[in-house]
Amino acid sequence: MWLSEGEFHRTGIDGKFWTVRCKPCKNAHAHGTTVKELLALQGSDSPECGSCRRSGVRLMIDHDHACCPSVKSCGQCVRGYLCHECNTSEGLLKTPERALSLAGYMTRIAVAKTQASPARAIEPGGATGIMRLRVLPAAGELATNSAAIIFSGVSSAENQCG
Repeated sequence: MWLSEGEFHRTGIDGKFWTVRCKPCKNAHAHGTTVKELLALQGSDSPECGSCRRSGVRLMIDHDHACCPSVKSCGQCVRGYLCHECNTSEGLLKTPERALSLAGYMTRIAVAKTQASPARAIEPGGATGIMRLRVLPAAGELATNSAAIIFSGVSSAENQCG
């Protein structure tokens, strides 16, 4: 498969030359890995965010900064692809415990909003990752739907209910 020129970096004086590696391969190489290895890590056939599963967005290579504090990594601590929003969130939260704590907080707020309007419930968006509101047939159903929010992998930018 041939890639467009836009998939390569210009180099040399006045940008007369093209790099031999496409942008995704060059980025993976800088982290001591390959695109094929990253896809195998994530169990995917095409690049997508390992958290929210979005594709077609700019993806960063996630690695353990405790192992390699610089921008590049050794290749042993690479964890996969993350989109900008998920990568930034993961970097700021630092631990799974803080991420789960924030997810719990966001869930409590979302549940409180739906309880103010008992005819609505939050439902994970499935393949799209976008949460949706729907009418509840019974009040007890809210508890089962709210637990799914924690693990839906939706970034706060996409979580627009209302």
